[in-house]
Amino acid sequence: MNFVTFWKNLANCSMVSGTCSCSMENTGCNIFFVPLTCSLDYGSFNNKIDIQNKHPYLNIGLAVLLTVLNACYGLKRWQIGEIASKIGQLYYHYYVRTSNTAYLLEAYAFYLAIRSRQYFCTAGLDEKPELALKKLRYHARFIVVCLLLKKMKQVRDLIKDMNRLVDSYISRYDRDDQLDWSLVLTEIKTFVEADNVVNIVDIDSSSVIISHRLAAYSLPYVEKNAFSLGLTLTEALVIGCTRNQVTFGEFTLDMYWILQVLEYEIEDDNNYANHRVDSSPAPGKSFSNSGESSNANPRKCLLYKPKFDFLLQHMLCSYEQLGPDSVLLIYISGDGCSPQAKAGSESYDSGGVVLNCGEVSRNSGDLVDDYYSEPTCNLQCLYPGDLYPLLRKPLLLIVESNNSTAFLSMKSLFGQPLIVMCSPIDMPLFLQEQPQRGSIFTMFLHCPLTAYCFVCNIVRIPVALWDKCQAHVDKFYAEASRLLVRSKLVDSSYKAFYSDAFLRTLLLRFLFCQCTLRMHRNFRGNHDYLPRSSPPLEDAEIVQSPNLIRLVLDLACILDVLSAFRESDETVC
Repeated sequence: MNFVTFWKNLANCSMVSGTCSCSMENTGCNIFFVPLTCSLDYGSFNNKIDIQNKHPYLNIGLAVLLTVLNACYGLKRWQIGEIASKIGQLYYHYYVRTSNTAYLLEAYAFYLAIRSRQYFCTAGLDEKPELALKKLRYHARFIVVCLLLKKMKQVRDLIKDMNRLVDSYISRYDRDDQLDWSLVLTEIKTFVEADNVVNIVDIDSSSVIISHRLAAYSLPYVEKNAFSLGLTLTEALVIGCTRNQVTFGEFTLDMYWILQVLEYEIEDDNNYANHRVDSSPAPGKSFSNSGESSNANPRKCLLYKPKFDFLLQHMLCSYEQLGPDSVLLIYISGDGCSPQAKAGSESYDSGGVVLNCGEVSRNSGDLVDDYYSEPTCNLQCLYPGDLYPLLRKPLLLIVESNNSTAFLSMKSLFGQPLIVMCSPIDMPLFLQEQPQRGSIFTMFLHCPLTAYCFVCNIVRIPVALWDKCQAHVDKFYAEASRLLVRSKLVDSSYKAFYSDAFLRTLLLRFLFCQCTLRMHRNFRGNHDYLPRSSPPLEDAEIVQSPNLIRLVLDLACILDVLSAFRESDETVC
């Protein structure tokens, strides 16, 4: 029987029976399955939808597929598990390339089927170490998917299983990669621990999972007909280069945090019914505009410690994909690169951000001594001048670095909207002494209330108090939105970006970060401890608004941390 005949017979069989004979419920996943004799090609997977439309017999339910592979073809259970794992990995890669969270849910369905039906249960009993490696890789990939879906209980269960598997692998096989797998397991545990900045607990002291994706019913408020421009965020580059930050695979913690900010809540996942979102609109007020929740997520390109030429290719590709009235967002988190000599250009003299520290062993002057008499700029650093060609279209640049202010000199040379948000370039001593949990500025953009608790040394909070505080943060958003919209001193770039839900969220969270840190006793008085932007919002006097100041202090009163903002003899509660 050839492959097409097999699929036709399988499709007809499933339609006639109407039910699945296996013990597992049909998940309804429609898949593009590649025959065993073919390699799993990511390129062919890009045409999955077209192929399924032309050949309906390829639309086979997951449970039916796995059952027939076992019954008709006599495949071993671990072989079926390997096939399902590869299909799940294809779905995951397609999610990464398209930012469509539906594909992430498809990947989860395949990985969950492998686990629930124990397809790899005998892999560890086989004498060949390759089978044990397949199971370890499957667990690592499943953990990544569960992390992205915030299924933390399942993540912890998988970590326990993987810990047992790694111990078994090390004890049974004399392999050169034993240390590598031990390091992977350590990375996973450290990553999960670092992500849990504030433990939110219910009345039974059980942890409550908070989803930080943008929920349709909790979008920051915007007045109708406030703006003439309808710009939309369609492309985003997320770059992680920080040398000593917590990392799992090719995700730094900063990348993981900002990725969630750029996606809508996954409303089709039934498991999300028990999740909370980090926004709670005030009673009687809707923070969403009709139609916004149906917008697609911006396409994201995730780059971990890229070389400059690789980054340049992706920047130009994202720029080329921008349509009319579209905005490009570039987020970069990395260590600062100080200028070693004057390059003769303002856009290079202030330094930049190191992209790949492994490549930055010598500067360009060392490589071309025959042509230059003194060192020049570093080949593997990103400078403000490198981004100027992209300013021909609207751009939002977010820089998380100890040299972020080097990018404040960027100007809109082509009359297009441009905003640069820069992190503080230094941190107070009390934060430097704490374990590294990602960057504080990115934490504010990810979840402002979590960051607020963190700088106030709150590590545990009841969920009822969290909800009360979150409603108060939403009041801050509403007031900040009103001030920003009505102010005549605010640069037009802010108002041009404000019509997009994702950009509006980032702008309001940036304002919350500015107001909070300007008032915090350990931050105020030192400009290096404060975030900055270009065009500066300080000129519009929004961050000094008495109403916003009062809201920040009221939040401190609710959390009983007013001493972090006022002297001991002052009281406003």
